[in-house]
Parts: sequence; structure tokens; C-alpha cells
Amino acid sequence: YERVISELISETAEAVWRTDTIKGKAIKYGIPEGELDKKIEEIKDIFFAEKEYIPMNVVLLPYRSKIGEDEYSICRSSLCAELDERPRLMEKLDRSYFLDPEVAKTVLKHAFAMERLLEYQNDEDMVRYALENDGEAIQYVNERFQKDRKWIRLAIEHSEDSVIMFLNCMAPYRTDKEFAYLACSVQRWNFVYINKSFRDDYD
Repeated sequence: YERVISELISETAEAVWRTDTIKGKAIKYGIPEGELDKKIEEIKDIFFAEKEYIPMNVVLLPYRSKIGEDEYSICRSSLCAELDERPRLMEKLDRSYFLDPEVAKTVLKHAFAMERLLEYQNDEDMVRYALENDGEAIQYVNERFQKDRKWIRLAIEHSEDSVIMFLNCMAPYRTDKEFAYLACSVQRWNFVYINKSFRDDYD
């Protein structure tokens, strides 16, 4: 019982300290008092309810012009470090934090992130980055990429950890000899999903 009480006190003290620190910085940078309250409370709720640590200074990210590049870089780095370790943390955060491509890239190494970051689904640079890290992201990008052989090839080449031919968007390519061969050479279990006609093909 005493240990539980001690932990709660410690957690509360930590949350209060972080809150006061950020509010102090907000005053320093001329951010209107109370403007950050909602975002601060959201992070505190996650901290207490789910035991998920989110750097409190992320609430300053939307104020880049006020806090300056040095402070912004510190805030961004602390968020990216947490996301790099726990990419699913993005599901709990306001999407506005991911308008910075550097923050977005931290999670776009994982296919699921592209589904949520709609603003990058038609961005060639970000789509390329996502596919080079996880080919399965092809299922969440704009349809124009799914119909372009160049992008399909890129996705397959970077899908060694998944069975990419299983994806619905890859159905048109299950009868494509070039891509069927490529997919099976990258991940052998793709053989289960390619067209049955290839099963009699010795190569």
C-alpha cells in the first residue's frame, strides 16, 4: 500500500513539474496563457491512464515561429526519440505534430503510419521513404502509386518481412510473371498467393 501511494505521489509530482515547466516556457515565448491547457491535459491523461510517457514539450511544436529553431529542435528531437522507440505512440497524439516531415518520417518506417497520415499518401518523397522502409505501406498510398509498376516494384523489393502479395492492392499483380518471380525471391511465402498457373513453372 505504501509503495503504491509513493508511486502515485511521484507520478503526480512529475506531471506537475512538467506542466509548470512548459507553462513557464509558454510565458517566456509569448504564447497566450491558457492556450496550451487542453493539449497539456491530454498528455497528462495519457500519462496517468495509460502509463505512456510523452514529452510534455511536444505541445510547443505548433509554435515554431515563437519558440525559435533551437527550442523547436529540442522539442522535435525528444518526440522523435520516443516515437522511434514506440511508433504506436503516434496513435495517441494530435496529428498536427506530424506536419513536420522529420517527425513523420520517424513513424513512416512502419506501414501502419501511412494509413493515418493522409497528408503524405500522395507525396512522392514521403511515399518513397515509406516504401523503402516497409513495402506494405503500398496498401495505404494514393491509387496512382498502386497502378504504377515502378512503385509496385519498389514496394516488393522492400517487403522481405511480409507477404506482400496477400494485400488486396496487389491482386492485379498476382498473374504478372515479373512481379510474381520478384515477390517470391524476396519472400518465399508469396508463392501461396500468386496465380496458380505459376505453380507448374519450374523456375
